[in-house]
Amino acid sequence: MKRLRNYVLKLNIYGDKSDLTLIDQLLSTGVFLLLLFILLILITVYLILTLQTHSVTIQSPSESAFTQLSQQYPSTLSCPCSRTSVRHDRFLSLDPQYHPICTSLLVNQSFISLLSSANVSEHLVDDYRIMATSHFQILALLCRTVRQMIDDSLSEFLSQYFTTSEAVSNETFNAQMNHLVEQLKTTNIANIKYTRDFLWLNVFYNGIYSGLKTNFYDKGSDGHLMTYIVRSYNSSNGVCRCHRSIDCTAQAKITKIVSSNATVNTTTAAQKSIKLFTIAGLKVGCLPYNSLLQSTLQCFFNQSCINRIQKYLPALTFVPPLSAHSRFQQDATVEHLLDQLFVESWNPISNFTAYFQSCSPHSCIYSNGRRFNILYVIVKLIGIFGGLKMVLKFFAPLIVKLIRRTQTCRCISETVDENEMPVQQNAKHHLASLVRKIKTKLKTLNLFPLLSDETDGLYSTRLYIISYIIGIIVLVFYISISVQMRSITIHDLSLNEYERLYAKYGRTLIFPCRHMSVSYSSIIHLEVEHHQVCSSEFIDDNVWLPYFNTTIRSFYALDFRIEGSNIFRILQSLCRLSNETVRNQLRVFNEMQFINAHVVSRDTFDIQTSILIHQLQQKTLDSFLTIFQLVRASIQLNQFMVFGSTNSQIKQYNNNGTLVSRFVPNNDYDYNCSCGQSVDCRRSQGFYCTASTCKSWKNRPNQTIPGLVLSCLPIDSLLLSTLECFYSSPCIQMLIEWRSFNATVQTNDSRFTSVTPLDPMRNTRFPPTTKLEKIVSELFIEKWINKTNFTAFYQQCAPHIGTYTSEQHFDRVFIIITIFEIINGLSLILTILIPFFVKLCRGIKRYCSQPPNGIRRGVILNTLNLYDKRHFRPSPGPPTITSTDVLLIERQRFATRVFFISFIIILLVVVNAITFNVSTHSLTISFPSESTFESLQRKYSSKLSCPCSQTTVSFSKFLSIEPNAYHQICSSDFISFRFLDILWGSNRSSMYFRPVDDKVLSIQFRLLAALCSLANSTVEERIRTLSNRELVTLEPLSRRSFDDQIHSIVNSFIRETPRDFRRTHQYINDMLHANQFQTFLLTNWNLVTTSVGTSHYFSTSPVSVNESDQFCSCETSSTCARSKLENMKYRETFAGLVVGCLPVHGLRLSTLECFYSSRCLEKLTKFVNSSSVLSPLDRSIPSRFTPISSTPIGTLIDELFIESWQNSSNYSSYYSICAPSNCRYTYVERNGFVYTLTTILGLYGGPTEGLPIVIWSSLTIVPGSSIPLIYGENPQDIHSFRAGNHEKVLGILPKEPVTVSDYRLWRVLAGSG
Repeated sequence: MKRLRNYVLKLNIYGDKSDLTLIDQLLSTGVFLLLLFILLILITVYLILTLQTHSVTIQSPSESAFTQLSQQYPSTLSCPCSRTSVRHDRFLSLDPQYHPICTSLLVNQSFISLLSSANVSEHLVDDYRIMATSHFQILALLCRTVRQMIDDSLSEFLSQYFTTSEAVSNETFNAQMNHLVEQLKTTNIANIKYTRDFLWLNVFYNGIYSGLKTNFYDKGSDGHLMTYIVRSYNSSNGVCRCHRSIDCTAQAKITKIVSSNATVNTTTAAQKSIKLFTIAGLKVGCLPYNSLLQSTLQCFFNQSCINRIQKYLPALTFVPPLSAHSRFQQDATVEHLLDQLFVESWNPISNFTAYFQSCSPHSCIYSNGRRFNILYVIVKLIGIFGGLKMVLKFFAPLIVKLIRRTQTCRCISETVDENEMPVQQNAKHHLASLVRKIKTKLKTLNLFPLLSDETDGLYSTRLYIISYIIGIIVLVFYISISVQMRSITIHDLSLNEYERLYAKYGRTLIFPCRHMSVSYSSIIHLEVEHHQVCSSEFIDDNVWLPYFNTTIRSFYALDFRIEGSNIFRILQSLCRLSNETVRNQLRVFNEMQFINAHVVSRDTFDIQTSILIHQLQQKTLDSFLTIFQLVRASIQLNQFMVFGSTNSQIKQYNNNGTLVSRFVPNNDYDYNCSCGQSVDCRRSQGFYCTASTCKSWKNRPNQTIPGLVLSCLPIDSLLLSTLECFYSSPCIQMLIEWRSFNATVQTNDSRFTSVTPLDPMRNTRFPPTTKLEKIVSELFIEKWINKTNFTAFYQQCAPHIGTYTSEQHFDRVFIIITIFEIINGLSLILTILIPFFVKLCRGIKRYCSQPPNGIRRGVILNTLNLYDKRHFRPSPGPPTITSTDVLLIERQRFATRVFFISFIIILLVVVNAITFNVSTHSLTISFPSESTFESLQRKYSSKLSCPCSQTTVSFSKFLSIEPNAYHQICSSDFISFRFLDILWGSNRSSMYFRPVDDKVLSIQFRLLAALCSLANSTVEERIRTLSNRELVTLEPLSRRSFDDQIHSIVNSFIRETPRDFRRTHQYINDMLHANQFQTFLLTNWNLVTTSVGTSHYFSTSPVSVNESDQFCSCETSSTCARSKLENMKYRETFAGLVVGCLPVHGLRLSTLECFYSSRCLEKLTKFVNSSSVLSPLDRSIPSRFTPISSTPIGTLIDELFIESWQNSSNYSSYYSICAPSNCRYTYVERNGFVYTLTTILGLYGGPTEGLPIVIWSSLTIVPGSSIPLIYGENPQDIHSFRAGNHEKVLGILPKEPVTVSDYRLWRVLAGSG
């Protein structure tokens, strides 16, 4: 330490300053070293603490490398996919396994066909045999429908695209896949629930007869008086009647009927039943479907239970018990199984490897910031050292002079006498003197004393100073306006702080969520405001409905006091169904997950949730509307017999002593409208007198009720009515007053007399005169009320750590450090170039003014000596010098050459490293055009950010899709009213006591017309829904991504639209068949006639067909078809036309072959006794439904009669709406010339200052060196020698004065030796 201290105290770097005394030189050296040490320490600390952000690019990353990077750099990692859209089926599969019942023989059609029985309706209503066939048909239907629905949804789901611009992590991938699978489950469960709910509401309130006579039956008498009787079932809760509840059930039994001694009448003996045994878990009731849902399948898991039943149901002999391997309990109800879609397990398998391979990112880029980068600090210090040394070496003597002058002035001020000049005059004198000195100094300043011409040195000095000042100013300005990208990491940010940072840094702020999936229910609250009638007193059991509580039996069945109860109970149920439908959809919606890997902004959150809410609203209404229309059309046009005879009546005809009973359509509506020909028949609802003469369909009410009508079906009566009367207090008072019309009733109950009318002043989108059909189709919804909670989303996302990137101007410290790095290199460049430039200019000037007499050339490299500061100049006479000087000069020149070689090598290495290094640049383009965006997308897809000015774009703005053509049958005369009336023929009652296949054909084609209309409206509704959807893009999609998405959306739309319709339509038809609902045209169940003069119940038997020796019963199969058609006059066969168990079945099984043939149409015209022959369909019109002879109409229905689709998309329209206001992109490129030059200039100072010392010191230890060196190799002496203090140095060398006059010495001094 003492030696080091002595060394520092003796160190003198200002030995060449002749204007400084030795003490000033030593003081200046001390000040220089102190300031240099302090500044280097401060700069080192600053550099160590500065966060350095580096971008790293990895080409073709493997899955393992990506996984590791996603864990290490989740907020900055970007791996753009080479394929942004990947089909789900490439990386996801599901293999649902179903309940054993769905794979058992019990749901096999062969087994069900063996259950057929011609006298099935003769069993007692609690005997299981009456419903066994229907139960197994319904089980088969439910399994089939569920499978089909799941298969369809899986097909749709797996054909969709998982679109990600960048590869997602394994964790995010699994979370999204789990969410999609759960959404698939809940959606399917909800779909089947509201389908069955609305279907059974229509079935129940329309009072449709079952051919099994389990809900209603009719009784006749010899006076042709018909009595309609409701079945009742005994349960633990009392007696349940089928017109009050559809869920009436009883324990299933096996019974035996025996004769009794009593008689019903003179010809019929009474019968009684004996219970043989009950069947565990199985129920019977009003309808097979509802009793099945309340049943369990536990008996079919037990072989002994099956053995006990098979004696009475022999088909069970070949059926093994169900497998006990199930997640469901054996006593689970069928309703519970249905709610779970009969699915034992879904078995989802997601393959992240397959996804990553499909995504196949070409590269991954991530940025990381770190401190304590030792290499960075060393490089910076090397660059700073030269400039810092230069500045401090210049200012240190000035500081010493300033200090010493201050001390001198203080001493002089103490000795000055009173006669001295005043202070002001003295200061002015000193200032003037200083100016003169500066001016003289500038005129004589020569920074290039080694130049042979002093004038060149003066010019070079002035040009050097001017260029140097300009260069520094330009550098300071350039660095001041330059920006740097910095990645800043923050922890545990509050919501307010996040929003503040987002407002400032936008989408560069990335906060990964610790919980990526958040349930909708926690961030979105949805409520529905229903029409006021659904919360009014008119559907309250304790307010208005007691109006209809009366025991008077003399009221006419059509009287409002009887029929009105149905209206309000249907209204009550529809309101409840609407509420349940919305609630079910909300339950599915609430269980869905809002998945985001990162926190999104509040605006983005609001947009996304708004889209989700709108889609829910549209989906809820659209799905209900499809069911609403299909169910209504299916019930209306299959012409089912309903309780109350509003659409048909039983009439009897005595045929030679045999009483023949037939259903005859009711045509006693306004304008003689017949329910067999129209679904819009109506008549006013009102009050009737109680006299027997008033109880005729031809009579009209004594008092009508405004807005209320009566139609063929009870639900149609409601839907075609309005609520206008119930907005009016006088109208309601009229209803109360007329309650006692023509009858003595109990005192009016105060509960309904004080009922509150509906409020006509209430804000509503449904005026009082709006038909309930419109209100019901809108689910009674007035408006949706929604609230979103961004705070809850942020809290549940729970971000812990995040980053944001900002553009920042360099701070002052960095600017000062950079200037220090560059000024020494800039000085070198100017020192080299300016003298050459001045010499060149002056030489050109001299050459132009007078031709030179001769040109002297020297060898610069031979004379170049960086270690000798003595001003040797060649002269005509030989100089006087010692021999040691000669050897020293040679050594210095050698060291100079080594220095240049080493410096050039280092320079080349640095240039190579800087040139091949890369840096990240950012550029912003305002209002980019479409072509500009596409060009940028191709070049900088992974680093391009172009925020849309409008993030949501309606599909209608850029997408057009519509059917190109429907099948010509839907625009032909064969679905016109004229053709339908021709087929129908006469409405005379006598016509129905003969075969009526011509009327069946009329109904089938009425159904075809309705389905054509329904297909058209369904397609229009789907297109409207699609058009109202919005494409949400925070940034514009590339043309390829746009085309991929649109292609996927269009294909999905084309596939889903007919598929969903087909499945729902098939489910409704098969459910109507399985419950054995009886059509009044007797195509599925016959009425059994009895003898005249007896009191009797109407019996039924299933219609069977035996054509081509193929027996088929409508009890067990819906595909029974009869091709031989018959009416009162003819029995004919028409190509392609058949009659089925239900009109819809006959229609679906028929073909259009006859309607392409003029000859067949002439034959059909004759069959229906008409003279009008319609033109056949045009065979020249191309159709995809070929061949004509074998393509059933059911295929056309399933495809919505659509021949082809046409669609077009417009990327330019999409882009013009997105309209990004700017595009900002970052790109990585190798360092350019300017950056390379400035960096080399910054690093120049260190090597030029340190390398000469290292080389000179290295030469002192070269083996064999015998040349004495300066000051015994003391570095201080070397510094002093370099500074030009040759006298001091040479003074300690051995002095042997010699006169060198030989040629060799002359060459050494002249630089040529």
